[in-house]
Amino acid sequence: VRYGIIGTGMMGCEHIRNLDLIDGAEVTAIADDNEQSRGWGRNFAGEHVEVYEDYRELLRRAPVDAVVVA
Repeated sequence: VRYGIIGTGMMGCEHIRNLDLIDGAEVTAIADDNEQSRGWGRNFAGEHVEVYEDYRELLRRAPVDAVVVA
């Protein structure tokens, strides 16, 4: 299952870490309007993740099956 994470502050990054523990789960996209939080999310999700400033773009364009709003 490909996940998008909207909000990559403390709780969003915790969700990324938890999803990493689940077989078959992959975080493929993140969105946050805060530059620092986007950086944290990229660090936890990895360089392959698609990064969006606007969550609406993630919802329109990202390769995701499910979304976590944190």
